[in-house]
Amino acid sequence: MTKKELGKIMKIYLECIPCMLNQALRVSEEIGIKEQDQKIIMQKALLALTKFDEFDSSPQISNSVMASIKDYTDLEDPYSTIKSKDLQAALNLYPTCKEIVDNSDDKLKAALLFAAIGNSLDAAVAINPDIEAMIEDEISKGFTRNDYDILKEKLKTAKTILYIGDNVGESVFDTLALEQLSKNAKCYFATRDCNVINDVTVEYAYKSNIDKYASILSSGSHYAGTIVKECNQEFLELFKSADVIIAKGQGNFETLDIESNIFFLLKAKCRLIAKRLDTNIQSYNLVYKK
Repeated sequence: MTKKELGKIMKIYLECIPCMLNQALRVSEEIGIKEQDQKIIMQKALLALTKFDEFDSSPQISNSVMASIKDYTDLEDPYSTIKSKDLQAALNLYPTCKEIVDNSDDKLKAALLFAAIGNSLDAAVAINPDIEAMIEDEISKGFTRNDYDILKEKLKTAKTILYIGDNVGESVFDTLALEQLSKNAKCYFATRDCNVINDVTVEYAYKSNIDKYASILSSGSHYAGTIVKECNQEFLELFKSADVIIAKGQGNFETLDIESNIFFLLKAKCRLIAKRLDTNIQSYNLVYKK
C-alpha cells in the first residue's frame, strides 16, 4: 500500500485523542455529573481510545468514548440541556441574520456563509454583549476556499438537493440556506433519528423549522457523521440520485470525503481538518469534491 493510499484510509490522528477526551470531560461538567463519576467516565474513555486504530474515522470512535456518560445521568439524552440551550440561542439570533441575508446582493451566497458560521454564532450568543458586531466580523471573513461558482452552475439544472445536517443550533441557520436553495429545486434535509452527541436529530430539525423549506428524513447514521454503507435505504437512494449534495460540518467531511460529487460546507476548526482541506484553521469553506 502506498503512502498516498494509506493517507486516504487513516483518518484518526493522534491529536484527535485529547480532543475527544476534552469533549467527554466538558459534557460531564456541563450536565452536572459528580467529580468522582467523571473520573470513572474518563477512565472508560481512555480505555476506548486505546482501540483508536480499529476505526476509520473520529466520528466512529466518538460513540465509544461518550457511551459511559449516559450511565451517570438520569437524562435519556446527555446532550439534551446543551442542545436546548443552543437551539434557543440560535432562534433568538435568527431574525437578525435573516434580515442581513434578505438585504444582501447575493442572498444565496450570504445564506450559505451564515450556515457555515452558524456553529460559532449559537455558542457565542450568551457570552457576547455585542453579537451584531461579532456577526459583521464573521461575515467579513467570507469563504477561504470557495467553490460557489460551481454550485451556482449546478443549481441551474438541479431538480433535487440533499442537504446533510450537522449540529443543533447551527441547524437554525441552515434554514437560511435552505430557504434560498428551495427556490431552485426540491430540498431534502438528512439527519439522524437517534441521539449522537449534539448533532441535530429529526426532532430538532423540526424544532429548527427546517420543514418550511425541506423534507426531513433520517440518514440512519448512528455516528457524528455519515457513513454511507451503514445508512438506510431511503437515504441511499437519495444520495445516489440527488443532483446536488451539500454536507455540513467536520464530522460529515471526515466520513464523506471518500465520496464524490459533494459540496462540503464547514468551518475548519482544527489544524488537521484545515490541512486536509488545504485551507486555514478557523476559516469558512465551501469546497466541491468531484
